[in-house]
Amino acid sequence: MAKTRSRNFECSYCDYNTDNWKTLEVHERIHTGNKPFKCDKCDHSTAQMSNLKTHMISHKIERPYKCDLCDYAAAHKCSLTSHRKTHSTERTRYYKCDKCDYSAMAKGHLTTHMEIHEQKQYHCTQCDFSTVRKDGLEGHMRTHTGEKPFKCDTCEYVTSHKQALTAHNRIHTGEKPYKCDECDYATTQWSHLQAHQRTHTGEKPYHCDKCDYKAKNKGALTTHQRTHSDLKLYECDLCDYRAKILTNLKVHKRGKHSNERPWKCSYCDFAMKSRFELTRHEITHSGEKNFSCPHCDFRAAQKRYIAAHIKKKHSVKTSNKCTFCDHIAKSGRSLKAHFRKVHKRDEAESNNQNSSK
Repeated sequence: MAKTRSRNFECSYCDYNTDNWKTLEVHERIHTGNKPFKCDKCDHSTAQMSNLKTHMISHKIERPYKCDLCDYAAAHKCSLTSHRKTHSTERTRYYKCDKCDYSAMAKGHLTTHMEIHEQKQYHCTQCDFSTVRKDGLEGHMRTHTGEKPFKCDTCEYVTSHKQALTAHNRIHTGEKPYKCDECDYATTQWSHLQAHQRTHTGEKPYHCDKCDYKAKNKGALTTHQRTHSDLKLYECDLCDYRAKILTNLKVHKRGKHSNERPWKCSYCDFAMKSRFELTRHEITHSGEKNFSCPHCDFRAAQKRYIAAHIKKKHSVKTSNKCTFCDHIAKSGRSLKAHFRKVHKRDEAESNNQNSSK
């Protein structure tokens, strides 16, 4: 019987996991946007070498149908027609909501939007989630069961949502139909383009109903709202720990139950258990000292070094107060020197002075 390999490497951004660190590194480029493989014939870049090879074929295909709004060209007229809908201008937003000012480039996007105006009749029995669509509830329930029925034919990626698989497959084809009209950004998903465009506008349309928090996307708001709830959906299978957010559970398991250190320093052989630790460590290589002491000119690369500095150099212990005057020394040794230099006395005389009071 074949031996099953453990899937120890988990994505910090979603529920993807794998048994290979390199595979995880490639996968996380979906979230980080890192595209190290660049085409030498155009400005195209991609996260995987296989995608670049697929893209290079496009330079050998005749594409007579050209977009008049960007550099896109297609081999078929119908492809150009579909592409033009990705340009977010008023004249291409064919589908308009009759209840608010929202407009969309695709009918499916408008259908999804209309859900916010409808009563949410389907409710999750395990958390506060509710939706207007039955299939939406079925997809949500997979977040509780862990079921991932949708599998990629090209790699090990599995997901609980069909739409996520469709977007993932574009990684392999190199297709990025959604393009920003403010910069060179292009993406595989419409929702990602919407979120990106808010980096230009500063818009944060998602508001928490319990505090002043605002988010650029619905996912960030959903994650935030769990901080207001006592419900802890994510349970550790090795101890009693429970978490409100999946990322917290991943950090817990790696920190408490594993010696795994998947985050490797780009400058030395050091490896960490979390991305946060890696970021903090790599600052020591850059020479940046972004934290400063409020009492003197001392600067440090990490906040904890400032705290240690203040405790050592600026904190005052009342136990080091001189019994002959109001002087307070930073250490016992400094106090002894003060006795001898200023009062011409030793520590024994000071102790006698204390006992006579």
